[in-house]
Amino acid sequence: MPSGGLFAELRRRNVFKGSALYLVVSWVILQVAELLLDALALPEQWLRLILALLLLGFPLLLIFSWVYEITPEGVKRERDIAPGESTNVLTGMRINLMILVLMAIAVGLQVMDHLKTASPKPALAATADATVQPGHQSLSPNTPPVVTTTEPTIAVLPFANMSSDPEQEYFADGIAEEILNALSRISQLQVRGRTSSFYFKGRNEDLKSIAAQLNVDHILEGSVRKSGDRVRITVQLIHVPSDVHLWSKTYKEVLDDIFAIQDDIATSVASRLEVSLGVGELGSEPGMTRNVSAYDLFLEARNQVGYADRNHYLRGNELLEQAVDIDPQFALAWAFLANTYMATGRFFLPDQALLYQQRAQAAISRAEQLDPKLWNVQLFHALTLQTQYRWKQAEEIFQRLKTTKNSFQLALNAGFLEANLGYIRAALASFEKAASAEPLNQSPVVLAAGMYTMMGDYEKAKASYEKTEHLPVGNPSVLANSELLLAMVQHDSVAVKIALEEFLRQPANSRIGNLASDFSSAMVPLLDSPLPALDELRRLVFDPRYQNSFFGSPIAIWAAYFGDPELALDGLNRLYKGDEPSVLPPFHMWHPLFAETRRLPSFKQLVIDLGLVEYWRTTGRWGDFCKPVGEDDFECH
Repeated sequence: MPSGGLFAELRRRNVFKGSALYLVVSWVILQVAELLLDALALPEQWLRLILALLLLGFPLLLIFSWVYEITPEGVKRERDIAPGESTNVLTGMRINLMILVLMAIAVGLQVMDHLKTASPKPALAATADATVQPGHQSLSPNTPPVVTTTEPTIAVLPFANMSSDPEQEYFADGIAEEILNALSRISQLQVRGRTSSFYFKGRNEDLKSIAAQLNVDHILEGSVRKSGDRVRITVQLIHVPSDVHLWSKTYKEVLDDIFAIQDDIATSVASRLEVSLGVGELGSEPGMTRNVSAYDLFLEARNQVGYADRNHYLRGNELLEQAVDIDPQFALAWAFLANTYMATGRFFLPDQALLYQQRAQAAISRAEQLDPKLWNVQLFHALTLQTQYRWKQAEEIFQRLKTTKNSFQLALNAGFLEANLGYIRAALASFEKAASAEPLNQSPVVLAAGMYTMMGDYEKAKASYEKTEHLPVGNPSVLANSELLLAMVQHDSVAVKIALEEFLRQPANSRIGNLASDFSSAMVPLLDSPLPALDELRRLVFDPRYQNSFFGSPIAIWAAYFGDPELALDGLNRLYKGDEPSVLPPFHMWHPLFAETRRLPSFKQLVIDLGLVEYWRTTGRWGDFCKPVGEDDFECH
């Protein structure tokens, strides 16, 4: 070996410079590959494969640099070149130049990667594994009426899943929803609800169309790539009328930093919209975990219950149980688990309603111990108080919750409370407010139609149901159930038969409503035979399979339809005063179907037992269907 040792010989043979050149070339290749993967939505394993090949090539480059030299006559072995014929010095200068050029290219690619999100593009297109929520229909060209507002309006679209694993779809959705929730806490910002915004998941619609349908000026969209413990999130905020990209950023962090990323995105959006933040409006969501594994399970559980059927709710319960097992201090998951337990028992497993209510109470007690101020905890208590007919305490909670910026949930549940108390016109206003927060969601429109029905305005009720034909998100069984009730009160036998058949066509595990399928199926051949129908109802009343309080609802409804107000009242008593928790709130007894039932003297005792008379007398505000008679009596119509 020439004098100077191994180090000098490595320098003379350009091994160091060749290695540096190889590393810079590899860097450029990886930058180009990452850009192409994002543009073509290719799985991330391609990037890992390219990296593996580059790593394998590095030791080969070292061997080549030591053994061979590039000369004007081509590649020759080092030992075959005379000392005076070596071109290593010239080669080294060329390598230096190539390194500088490639580094400039690499820096340029980094700038492109940072700026590419600022270029205009349509809404995120569908991926091969995009999830479509049940009940979605094709969207009509008709758009909701425009509601003018002085506050900035924004919708957060579901983020595209760029991960190699399509099962990570829930994670991308969860990140977008968490950012939506953070923005919803800003008092000066109107944020469209998740149900309406996430309707556009997997739909290649342009942003102007989406903004028109959601009645917003701003849209936040993005993508998420998760790989191991790394996450890459790209977001951009667009002012749609002017097609101006107000802000964009790409985050490349470890998963442990996911919460800081969400906070930064929400803060940046508020800043670009020139919104002044109040104390406590942003930052970490109250009750949230800092454990990434528990958080991941929470996101997946929330995705599961979004499907609104029995099997997905049961899976959501399992995932939330795992989340609180990993992080017992995860108050938000405990509160969410309480609500999913309650919904499971009420809507999907009514024969186990009492068991699930007990589980729900245990979960909410744990959440309250951890963070009693959580709005989810307060809302749960308000709903529980209503099932116990403690109306004043429930109302007080809603008064406190008015400061909470969750317009859809708050307006929807306030509407339920007002309807339960017999304030049907006030409930109608709340449901219409909820509809403005979720402009593509059928649920508040269906509820508003129900209020029109109770007010006796059947034409407006029918018009509201027709409006749902242009709303793509909802549960078909709830809509069919409500339309059936309207047909029943009008005694339109043809419409009743059509609506009943539509209700029974819905999958059993997603059927939600107050008409149990077994009862309704038994009524199909008896729709034109009231007396045999009532005989069948009386037989079903004593059937051991139907002793749960839940079945008081179909008994009451069908008995009222076929003209037996006493049997209908028995059903209502069973529903609201039975041993099991009631599935439906009391406002259903104000339905016109029960007009004759409300004339029965014994109906007044039900109203007293439900605590409504005490509440009305205490507050001095009587419901729309009852009024005081003298000091100690009242009447309902």
